[in-house]
Amino acid sequence: MKTFGRFAFLTCMSAVALLNAVALRAQTLPALAGTWNNAYFATPSQLTLERDAQQRVVNIPERNRFEIGTELLTVQSDGSFSMSGGSGNFSIGAQGVVLAVPSNGDSISFRVNVAQDVMIAASKSPAPQTSHELNFLVKAPTSVLPADVAGTWSLSIFDTPAEIMQTLGGPFNVVKQVSPTGGYSSTTGTMTLNTDGSLSGLADNAFTGTWSYEGGGRVATVIDGVFPLTFYINASKDAMVNVNEQSTAQDNFQEVIVMLKIPTSVTAAELAGSWKVNQLGTPSNLSAQYNLNGDLIALDGKDNFDTAQESLVFGNDGHLTGQIPNAATGTFASGANGIINLTISQTGEPLQNIAFRINAAKNTMISTLSSAGTQELLILTKAPNLPGFVDFGMQYNFNAGAMTFQWAASTGRILQYSTNLIQWFDLTATSGAHSYSASTIGQPPTFFRLIEPTAP
Repeated sequence: MKTFGRFAFLTCMSAVALLNAVALRAQTLPALAGTWNNAYFATPSQLTLERDAQQRVVNIPERNRFEIGTELLTVQSDGSFSMSGGSGNFSIGAQGVVLAVPSNGDSISFRVNVAQDVMIAASKSPAPQTSHELNFLVKAPTSVLPADVAGTWSLSIFDTPAEIMQTLGGPFNVVKQVSPTGGYSSTTGTMTLNTDGSLSGLADNAFTGTWSYEGGGRVATVIDGVFPLTFYINASKDAMVNVNEQSTAQDNFQEVIVMLKIPTSVTAAELAGSWKVNQLGTPSNLSAQYNLNGDLIALDGKDNFDTAQESLVFGNDGHLTGQIPNAATGTFASGANGIINLTISQTGEPLQNIAFRINAAKNTMISTLSSAGTQELLILTKAPNLPGFVDFGMQYNFNAGAMTFQWAASTGRILQYSTNLIQWFDLTATSGAHSYSASTIGQPPTFFRLIEPTAP
């Protein structure tokens, strides 16, 4: 792709779609400077059934690769960072993308929000570990007063087992039992924090408790007087995360809990922009199959672990486009209590309706969903603007002698055409719109460009 001034040309057979780039508020490394808390949540990337020469299952080597933890990072204005396990450097990879390169590990690609106080990475570790990991980083605030966090927060809870236990037995020491096969679940709810340090909420069941700020971005809660949970809050004080686990025969689970402070209202124009997607998927359950001797022979669902990083672009009219991973179009609309409803269409895929929960600053969203033997945790972050570029979400396709363009709408954004790349003409019907179709039958080679004459 070549860049010409404020525009970037994308060649597509007999037409040229022109994607516009304008200078907006910067995404910078100095904005990341400060103290960050990382809550990470890991699962196997798959479960392998190791077999002996007679094809008997003798081991599931990834059964202990479920893991949670937290760590503290200190980031300098040049992007260098230090933590208990070493040091490294952050760098800007693209709009809304921050690359972390630890001195003693593999690079991780994070997605950062507009406030640059939440960074998310869903990634797969290289062999031989082959784990999937969600890193949820929040930049610690300098101070927190009760009034800063008082209000109602949405709750999104995502659970897996903390480990999978196998029982060996018989004359050949083969796997006789696998447990748990359940324990994969997700729950949503709300929690209200009060200025007097009390709290109440609902997530499957009603609960009460207390909360206090401990400093360093740590919010301590005690639920129903017996369950202590420490959350990490961001600098904008509208996103919190907790990871916790129990690994006993009676309680075998690990979970990530995300709380987002509910906004009073949301408009389509406030959501307009480029959104980055992080996805973590697991089985919704496992199904163990045994032969007549009680030996494990199959484990359905063992390959339903997944991660992905994708993108969506929201227009100011409730229309969206994206790559998730195939080209997608759809709509979005705000509902009550910070709910954002997305309807997404991809070629060859069933229509998806997904309800997200958004934070007060309207730059971070989360959803949990289950379907066809899998469950997914989806986290969207609205990308800050990288100097010189903005993503219009332009898509095009040929069908029945016509080229159809779709993009994320914005005030003043308009499609133009030219036959010589010198004289350009407005397609006035596209001003503020999000699509246009042009016939390619019997037409001279035509070039198109999408422009936004006035930068916001």
